Amino acid sequence: MNTLRWIYHMMLADLRERVRTPKFLVIIGLAMLAGYAYIPATDSATLSIALGPWRGVNNSAWVGTVFGMLTVLIMPILGYFLVKNAIELDRRTNVGRVIATTPISKPVYVLGKWLSNLATLTMILFILNIMALVMQLVRAEVTQVDLWALSAPIWLMGFPIFALIAAIAVLFESISFLSGTFGNILFFIGWVLFLEFIGLPGLFEFNVGVIQPHNDLLGVSLPLASLQAIGNQLFPEFVGHFNFGGANYGMAPQIVDWQGVDWTLAYMLDRLSWLALAIGLTLSAALPFDRFDPALASASKADSPLKRFFRRKQSVVEPAFLHTKVDLTPLAEQVSSSRFGRLLIAELKLMFKGKRWWWYGVAAFISLLGFAGPPDGRAVTAQLAVLWPVIAWSAMGTREEQFDTTKLLFSAVDPIKSQLLATWLSGVLLGLIATLGVSLRMVIEGQAGFILAFWVAALFIPSLALGLGSVSGSPRLFEAVYLIWWFLGVNGVKPMDFMQGSWDAVSLLWVSIYLLLAMIFFSLALAGRWRRLVK
Repeated sequence: MNTLRWIYHMMLADLRERVRTPKFLVIIGLAMLAGYAYIPATDSATLSIALGPWRGVNNSAWVGTVFGMLTVLIMPILGYFLVKNAIELDRRTNVGRVIATTPISKPVYVLGKWLSNLATLTMILFILNIMALVMQLVRAEVTQVDLWALSAPIWLMGFPIFALIAAIAVLFESISFLSGTFGNILFFIGWVLFLEFIGLPGLFEFNVGVIQPHNDLLGVSLPLASLQAIGNQLFPEFVGHFNFGGANYGMAPQIVDWQGVDWTLAYMLDRLSWLALAIGLTLSAALPFDRFDPALASASKADSPLKRFFRRKQSVVEPAFLHTKVDLTPLAEQVSSSRFGRLLIAELKLMFKGKRWWWYGVAAFISLLGFAGPPDGRAVTAQLAVLWPVIAWSAMGTREEQFDTTKLLFSAVDPIKSQLLATWLSGVLLGLIATLGVSLRMVIEGQAGFILAFWVAALFIPSLALGLGSVSGSPRLFEAVYLIWWFLGVNGVKPMDFMQGSWDAVSLLWVSIYLLLAMIFFSLALAGRWRRLVK
């Protein structure tokens, strides 16, 4: 009973802490926005689920299935970034030291964190369920609501996936080199590759293109098989075709009265079987978890093969101030230009601090590829050039919170005007450096106009990082928003393509819009710093 009580109170405390954060509200807002976007207007030619130029009428079964697809394909990325801070929060607030003195075992602790993650993600399911009901009434093609047909796909498909995402978040937090931004990027890329090469292609039988219902991880084979059977009768030429979101065939889609599928007991048991994998991943996280013991943490870092391979030799240097006489002088009321230059250099050093040689090696390879690689790959290289530095950008606006230097920072001269501007400029310089190779090549090839888009990106990305970081105090919000923004832009969603790699020519309209967005996010950073200063 004590164990169950500990798990319950850990789950409740984490849930209360998360729902009060700006990150939770932003991600809930993004989930609602996605739900609105994936049920287009009734006169729209854009299809949310496309197996040909047709769609189901907006009844409970169709709307619920669309939201179920949204839950398992898009929401895991947002959900992961929302919950991957449970153990980190206990470390940062020193609650972990208290837990280390209690009888709570490592398996019990990680199970409690898994349940707290799952409880938080379950709230997203509730929000999506309510949003599905709202969208059925807003589109108003069929106003009679069938709660089971509306809710079943959201919960039966979404809950096991969210349980797995909650477990992965705990596992990554328990492994030191996956607990930070590197692990976040690895998860994002891994999820995208899973959907692209395993999750969705695995639905279709080899060389046949016919979907057969089976116990797939996403749980989408049953509804998609039913939809494909209808599509094969209407448009046989689209056998094996599937697109989720943004499909447009250049014609008004045919409307079909689809009444959904029979969510059988066997299907429900198959979905619940994936919970065993989630629990197994969670319990495996207890093995690398150090239980907030500094001795175990340092020993694991020292004995890790990965750390051994990348470890640098460090010598202990006795601080010079122990033997140096220091004369204290009053602070100047303003920061001189020479001091600002030194401050900017210091921020640049912090931007690059802690990066391993392979990080620089990959950055140099991307830059070289942009300069000397094949011309057809320039757009891809430019997109990679602004993806790789996300590890450095994510720390902007959050470094003082992570290292508890807020009081020291705000005791300096002009902590907003000078220090914030230096931080922002260091991020801008990083963006210009990252795109230098492909920029030089475009100048040589007479395509210098696209450099304007690169410059705007170099202004926009640090502003986004600084604004979201200053508001949330954590890099997770920026990482979630930016990676999804980048992914949509790379996949042809032109308004999200701030690098304009999918455009035939530079659009001055979108250049102006992204300049305005950069100003808005920088103003958000100013407001966040000012709020902390006047506390």
